[in-house]
Amino acid sequence: MATPAPTAPRIRRLSAVEIDSYDVLPPELARRVRLIRVRLLFLVGPYQGMTLGRIILLRDSLPPDGWSGLLAHELVHVRQWTELGVIGFSYRYLRDFVAGLVRTRSWNQAYLDIEAEREARELTKSWFRRRNPTE
Repeated sequence: MATPAPTAPRIRRLSAVEIDSYDVLPPELARRVRLIRVRLLFLVGPYQGMTLGRIILLRDSLPPDGWSGLLAHELVHVRQWTELGVIGFSYRYLRDFVAGLVRTRSWNQAYLDIEAEREARELTKSWFRRRNPTE
């Protein structure tokens, strides 16, 4: 009889490899991050990750190898939450989203135009280029 494959934990911390790899936030902050696997993130859109303070909700488990663009992106949001605080981050995020929704009448475009999302995409691209200098 075959032994079932072990399942990834539903809640975990970043591995030492991940803390070293993801230089988009300070290591002392990275050590305080928690990753939680969830079945559903949001009712609209194909979102794979969502950050609330130092908690990152993920639809799928990620290998702790330090190579996930999704995790790099969400870790930028952890840094943003820490720098701006709960009220500051939430206010700016929602303000940018609502303004974009009014301007474009497109949920997806409004999301893409949020300043925090643009910064996270840019810093993730920079992180990836540092990890893959030949790309």
